[in-house]
Amino acid sequence: MDAISKRRKVVQCLFCGKDAIQKTAKQRSFCSHKCKNAYWIRTPESKEMAKKRYRQIRTDAINHYGGKCECCGEKRYEFLAFDHIEGGGTKFRKTSKDAQIASYLKRNNYPKGIRLLCHNCNSAFGFYGYCPHGK
Repeated sequence: MDAISKRRKVVQCLFCGKDAIQKTAKQRSFCSHKCKNAYWIRTPESKEMAKKRYRQIRTDAINHYGGKCECCGEKRYEFLAFDHIEGGGTKFRKTSKDAQIASYLKRNNYPKGIRLLCHNCNSAFGFYGYCPHGK
């Protein structure tokens, strides 16, 4: 047996339950492309449920961090963004496996070092190092 075949193991297809070969530990296993495509195609109902779930996670995170922009006081959900106080947002996005920061925050019990800013204030801090609303 060569090294490659030792790493492969037989698992169940995530869609239909038939035997499938898992080539790497992180790979999701399917018995065919048909099962893989069927697994990943979401119905409109499931897409809407995922949106509602993420909105709730984001709302909870916003409420935990004060519910308004720390600089100007903006309270509208759509305008708020999470900001890394000491910088590092770009590094976080490149190294994090989380697609959404709100999910990361919830999973890590809302860590310190994050604040809530509106997109305008967040951009001003990012580009200029200060915000015109600032004291």
